[in-house]
Amino acid sequence: MVDRSSFGAPMIVQPRTIEAVRSTITEPGPAPGIDRVAPLAWGWQCDLSDDSLRWTSGVFDLFGIRAGTRLDRRDTVAMYTEESRAMLERLRSDAVANRRSFTFEAQIHRVDGEIRRMRVTADVACSNGRATHLYGQKQDITNETMLVAIHPSYGERCR
Repeated sequence: MVDRSSFGAPMIVQPRTIEAVRSTITEPGPAPGIDRVAPLAWGWQCDLSDDSLRWTSGVFDLFGIRAGTRLDRRDTVAMYTEESRAMLERLRSDAVANRRSFTFEAQIHRVDGEIRRMRVTADVACSNGRATHLYGQKQDITNETMLVAIHPSYGERCR
């Protein structure tokens, strides 16, 4: 476990078995149970073979992109602040290489210019010992972080 005393520090989570991964998907399919985005308001999925993305409407809303818009991972990653982008790429590379999940807090610049904070959780789906997909949640925590900034005791009660 990683010390979370520094707000926004990454939290490394122990890897899950493929059975645990499959149990989070409501309609498993041929690609190790990852042919559907998990039924989460802010669910996302990345196919590692071509970096194609699948998002729920909540993630489209978070980024300020019209739901159903064709996504290019390079464009969406460019929306992350420089610090968040560097952290994302480091954690993502480690997750794929070592087949482990991660959680971190990031800042993005939406298409309308608004800055939002989100909590990104990711897990890895594997087939034959090889990482094939990343999937998880991108949860808007902008209001939560503003509340903690205004009322630090709120953050203490939530830990």
